[in-house]
Amino acid sequence: MRILIVDDSDDDAQLIVRHLKKEWPDLAWTRAETEDEICAALADTQHWNVVLCDYQMPCMTVERCRDLMKANAPAVPMIVVSGSIGEEAAVDLMRMGVADIVMKDRLFRLAMIVQRTWKAALERTEKAQVEYKFQQLYNETPVMLHSIDRDSRIAAVSDFWLEKLGYRRDEVIGHKLVEFMTPTSADHAERVELPNFFRNGVTSSKHYEFIRKSGGIMHVRLSAVADRNSAGTIIGSLAVLHDATAEVEISEKLGESEERFRQAFKSAGHGMSLMALDGSWMDMNEKLAEMVGYDRAELLSMNWRDLTCPQDIPGSEMVLTRMLAGEFESHQWEKRYIRKDGSVMPVMISMGLIRDSDGAPSYTVVQAVDLSALK
Repeated sequence: MRILIVDDSDDDAQLIVRHLKKEWPDLAWTRAETEDEICAALADTQHWNVVLCDYQMPCMTVERCRDLMKANAPAVPMIVVSGSIGEEAAVDLMRMGVADIVMKDRLFRLAMIVQRTWKAALERTEKAQVEYKFQQLYNETPVMLHSIDRDSRIAAVSDFWLEKLGYRRDEVIGHKLVEFMTPTSADHAERVELPNFFRNGVTSSKHYEFIRKSGGIMHVRLSAVADRNSAGTIIGSLAVLHDATAEVEISEKLGESEERFRQAFKSAGHGMSLMALDGSWMDMNEKLAEMVGYDRAELLSMNWRDLTCPQDIPGSEMVLTRMLAGEFESHQWEKRYIRKDGSVMPVMISMGLIRDSDGAPSYTVVQAVDLSALK
């Protein structure tokens, strides 16, 4: 234990030391009286565990000593030792940041109070170090992070969050999160997502549109968990945001491409269909139904063999078998359909194999061109 004693009386200091050595025989201590002596002691590379300061001294006040400690050793706690002190003065000292007050006629309690004060200060220091490391990790991790309070105001953001959206920290802290969203996202967040979050304490991969400082839009996927107080009440959140702008743009382009395909499929001048690998139809356009004389509902209950002349079935099965074996991805050949009225229609079939994201065969796209006019 290392104690700095601020006292103008060496006798009083020795009395304090005798009491403390009952608890810490190897106690290290120094007495300081003037401002220069206090500053020199606080500048010592050895850390003081506690400062004991006399309440009444001709050359030093508790207030001034506390100021010197704040400037030179802010984490070290101060205990005031006094012969007598009024209640109002004691309250003022505690407001000033004094950890405790011990009367000189009760020095038998001093070691216990020093031990308690030192442990409390140590816990505060360790907690502050953990919080600093967490804040440093929070700010410097290359992920978009933000925290909001119970009023949905931004309490903290990571450096990467600021970098991606282009704001300074002072431009976002204390502002409502929805201020940085498009009107549509802000409305949905306030009406649906935020109430749900503060009720359930979790949200996962919700899509929002954030507004960059430059005015551009960033699409994000936001997941969050609740920050709770000791009573378990939700007081805020810790959210992780994933930039989904590229993902959304790709999805929109795929949607546009799919819509163009649907329009081409629907309005094609020849028969088109999507066929499952077992030969059943998944979908077809009206032109194919018109060509063979069945309506779409009837065709969806059939498969390609039901329309094909029996003599042409083996050849068509061979094409499909070779295609699924990987010999080719598309093929074209002639065969004959049997219409609903029993008449035979020669057709040119063009078939292409569609694979899923893992590369496995999924279904085929089939085009059928009526060759009747050429026969």
